[in-house]
Amino acid sequence: MMSAGGDIKAYRKSLWYEHTGRAEELFKQPESLECVQTVRLIGDQMWKTYSGEEVVDMEGVHLVTYPMNVTEEGHVEDLAEVVVVFFQILSQW
Repeated sequence: MMSAGGDIKAYRKSLWYEHTGRAEELFKQPESLECVQTVRLIGDQMWKTYSGEEVVDMEGVHLVTYPMNVTEEGHVEDLAEVVVVFFQILSQW
């Protein structure tokens, strides 16, 4: 029987794989800057894929960067051009 910590780690690893399609060693330390930067990069790449002109297979990745920006001062900003594209895509469904 796994300990609660072991169960949580296994569950977290499963979620990382489900959403990113990757089983990276750095996911074992989600608090690390390298992990945070990697997840952001994956999200940014998938947002570009999702919001692009061409419909393409996202290869099972379920993680995209939300089209908002939070400034260092804590203000939330729309990424105006991105939000327009996002709603254009939604309106095509």
